[in-house]
Amino acid sequence: MPSVQPSVQPSEQDWLVVYGSLMRDLSAASGELATDLLDRLGVGAGLRRVGSWRVGGRLFDLGAYPALRRSPQDTGSVCAEL
Repeated sequence: MPSVQPSVQPSEQDWLVVYGSLMRDLSAASGELATDLLDRLGVGAGLRRVGSWRVGGRLFDLGAYPALRRSPQDTGSVCAEL
């Protein structure tokens, strides 16, 4: 994963950060065909994928799906896609 994040300003537009199986590379690695999970869910067509991203916070085990919790005191980060 590149250490340099794309230069973006949150005020320029709305951003969606995804992690885990919603990331394009992970869905491709799992053997999915040309479309990723966001495309199959019907929301991928309107997205411009910027690239790899890191989100401050921690993942918590909620059973079938993890949850990302962001907190100012968290020093950890989660690999994601913007």
